[in-house]
Order: sequence, then structure tokens, then C-alpha cells
Amino acid sequence: MNPFRRRIQTAMQSGGGAAAFSPTDIAGLQLWLDASQIVGLNDGDPVATWSDLSGNANNATQATASNKPTYKTNQINSRPVVRFDGVDDFMTYANQLFTFTGDATVFAVLKVASAPALYFPAIISDYTGLTTTCSICPQTYPNGGVEFCTDVASPGGVRANSTDSTATAYLLTVAWQDWQNHKSNGQTTIRVNGVAKTVAAYGSNPASFTGGSRFIGTLANGAYGPADYLNGDIAALLVYNARLSAGDIALVETYLDGLYNP
Repeated sequence: MNPFRRRIQTAMQSGGGAAAFSPTDIAGLQLWLDASQIVGLNDGDPVATWSDLSGNANNATQATASNKPTYKTNQINSRPVVRFDGVDDFMTYANQLFTFTGDATVFAVLKVASAPALYFPAIISDYTGLTTTCSICPQTYPNGGVEFCTDVASPGGVRANSTDSTATAYLLTVAWQDWQNHKSNGQTTIRVNGVAKTVAAYGSNPASFTGGSRFIGTLANGAYGPADYLNGDIAALLVYNARLSAGDIALVETYLDGLYNP
């Protein structure tokens, strides 16, 4: 067991016989996808619907056969994942989750297989404008390292100022306050496996947006639709419409770590 998991499990157990934690216990949950709760699929089956557990009917869907990701069993901590091929796999969801002046916290358990340098194969992306996006991306550099970042333009955002490895499972947490100012207000945090990264702003500033296409597994590239595709696995994805407190972030990270132990 890693030190992070041991520490937070001890904290959770200290309360005695309290009821088990659920991500819905924290206000503001807008999207909750968990591959370990997908039913009715066998290893290698295409995924047409990934049900949202938040209660907001933000199911991730894909009707086109060639664009469907794949359900894979026994992948991260012996649990299943939804695998995106890096070529044309992606899913959509019903309701816009991010706003230009809003706050958010995003959690993802994922593994990035590979990606071209200088591209942004988004984990989740809300369309924002012709050259502007609101996305969480793992950018892969030529040295093979993955640098987790937000993406606001072509390109621009806040990046974790160090790289992680491909083909490794991670618990990623990204939180921001006021998207239009999140590059400069010092409130954006990027955490990997429960540890805060040093972050740095880069590139262009965000432009105003009102809505549009909503993607999982690809970047929303303005009027041109899906663009840079994720080559990797997503085991869990949760979005809150608030910048959660440190205590609430620890609760969700504890929950996900207990399931997937990345």
C-alpha cells in the first residue's frame, strides 16, 4: 500500500463505524463515471453508454461504431477501464459542466499509453470557441513524459511543471477558481496521486464562451469538432462545479485510491 493511501485510510477509519463515503456526499457533483460499475459488457466489447452515477443524467454516449471506446477488464488494480484508441474514439455527454467564470474540481483515474508531442488529447473537454477550449489534457512530450495541464487556447493554460510516465496509472485531481482568471489567480491546483504539483501558466489567455460540444477522450477543437484523441484508459472521471476544499478533495481521493490504488 502506498503511503498516501495508508495515511488517508487511517484518517477515514478513525471515525469508527461511520457509513461508507460516496462522492455524492459532497455537494456539486455533476458527472461521475466509474468503469468498475459498468454492467452487461465483456472484455473487448465496444462502449455505447457509460452511465453517469451523479444523478444528473450526464451519461457518456457514442452511437457511431467506429468511434466507440472499448471495455477492458482487469486493468487498474484488477478493475476494468474504458480504453480510447488515440485514433478516433470519443464519447459525448449531455450538459455543459464548465462555465467561463465558474469553479470546478475534476478527478480522473487514468493511464496514458502514448500521444504525439505538442498535441492535447483531452480527458474531458467543453467546447468554447473556434480556437479556445476548456479542457483537462495529458500532454505528451518527445521524451515520453506526460505533463498534465488545463487547456484554454491554442495552446494555453496551466501545466504541472514536471512530467510523469506513460503506461502508468495515476489519480489526477485538477481544481480551479474562476476559469477566466485561473491562469493568474494562484488558485489552480494539479495533484497526482494525492501530491500537489508545482504549476506554471503558459500560452494564450482564455476567451469568453457560452457552450457547445462536450467530449470525453478528445479535444473539442472549435467548429471542427473532435481533434486530438486520447490514447489510453479512463477508469473513473468525476466533475464538481466547485473548487472543493482540501478536506473534500482528500475524501474523494481516498475513495478513488481505495478502488484503484494507482
